[in-house]
Amino acid sequence: MFKRKHHSTDSSEEEEVKRRKREKKQRLIQDLQRQREFFLPWCQRYEQVVEESYSNFVLQQKDDITSALHGRIQWAFETLRDHGYLYQDRVKINKKTITTPVSRTLIGEPGLTYKYLNLRLFTLPWSFAGRPPSNDIEEACSVFRELNNYFCEQSKLLMVKKLAGRSRSEQTVEQETEDLVAGENNNYTDMSTASGKSTQEEDDNNVIERNSNFNITLLNYMDPSDVYLKDEPYYGMGRLAVSWHSDENLLEGSTVAVYNHTCYSARPEQDEDWKVGLKVAWNTEIPAILTPVCDGQCYYMLDTMNDTHLHCVLAGSTPRFSSTHRLTKCTSLSDIQKKSQRALENLNKNENGCVSLMSLDLGVIQFSEEIHDEVEFEWLRQFWMQGAKHSQEREYWIQPMEELESQWRQMELMTKLTVNAAMEEKNKSLIQKLLCIFTKRQSLRDHWMNRFSGRDICQIPSEHTPDYRPYWTDRDDTYPLPFDLADIMQQLESIEEEPY
Repeated sequence: MFKRKHHSTDSSEEEEVKRRKREKKQRLIQDLQRQREFFLPWCQRYEQVVEESYSNFVLQQKDDITSALHGRIQWAFETLRDHGYLYQDRVKINKKTITTPVSRTLIGEPGLTYKYLNLRLFTLPWSFAGRPPSNDIEEACSVFRELNNYFCEQSKLLMVKKLAGRSRSEQTVEQETEDLVAGENNNYTDMSTASGKSTQEEDDNNVIERNSNFNITLLNYMDPSDVYLKDEPYYGMGRLAVSWHSDENLLEGSTVAVYNHTCYSARPEQDEDWKVGLKVAWNTEIPAILTPVCDGQCYYMLDTMNDTHLHCVLAGSTPRFSSTHRLTKCTSLSDIQKKSQRALENLNKNENGCVSLMSLDLGVIQFSEEIHDEVEFEWLRQFWMQGAKHSQEREYWIQPMEELESQWRQMELMTKLTVNAAMEEKNKSLIQKLLCIFTKRQSLRDHWMNRFSGRDICQIPSEHTPDYRPYWTDRDDTYPLPFDLADIMQQLESIEEEPY
């Protein structure tokens, strides 16, 4: 395949940055392995270390939630699992295909997405355009909206108390918390109409707002007897269900709230608890903590904790569900629809059906082609690549994805018109721009077409077999441009190399 020539300077600089990161990580690992200090709740220093370095971690007891809500949540977990809605993802890490040991699904506001490990997850909606749930799956999803509402209220209480406690006595904090919940304190409850407030009060309002709104939950399920789990490598904490990480693609400084449901065995007195580990990111001096989380308990990582700390999950002896509520900052369906419409504003159609471009300005072309790539690689391929079962479960998404694909075809036509104009006018600036765009696009297409090896495909269940959409052959003239852009790139480069 034709490959665009390029300078190696950028590549060598990137390699140097990666090398330094690897060295820094290796030094950190060595320091941690020498220290290996962490505390459990029954350790003498646990409370002191939590107060000093983990004050944004809050463990909530089971009795704080009604037994009726506990029952609905546990029914919802089991309903989604039993209907096959929780399954392991296949992701690429360091050019290797990895099957996640945890089974997951995303639930939330209609049209929202969440990305982790370069995989875009698409929500099962938890609300249904004003109508009640029509089946068990929709009912289960709506239960997590109920839990989400509860977490929003609790997170607000925790953040109000945290902010009020910075400089006031405990008695004053309790009274102000009650006033705020009752809506009697305008410092926090009416941002739009309050006047004369200090900058600090306005900042506090913003902090409370971002920490008391969740729009998605990522459901997790694991039966530790079904998967091989590695040991935690730094402290010797036990078997890792989820490795050390901070959650990706969340609004900076927003809370993460987690509901924990663990199943019981025939002999519950012998069950080993699941645990959550926490450590300060890029720090080898502050000890880590390890906290058991029992069935029905919740925990919160408040405010900036997800930005400044890492967490992991240590497996217990029985299956575990969790519902992890977040505020995603990923592009939504409405966002990409608006972007697509803006890109297509450069396509002119006259009364006779003839098409042309409104502008060949390089900035306009760059903008529309970036959206072209985003639609193809961040939406269409991400959605269809996850297989037939994934798309069938997300019926809500089918029509919007088909509409996006129709708009993407129009963007392909716009690219064709741009190529024609660049060749006819021998516009070398435009040709150089197109060569850069096509080099990236072809690389991304190759990546997606080769995301899974033949061996990987054989191990993927048929209902999750990737759908390489959109894909077409050179003989398919219903597409404006070929799938493989090598020939067009050669033609463009030959013009670029012609003398002035």
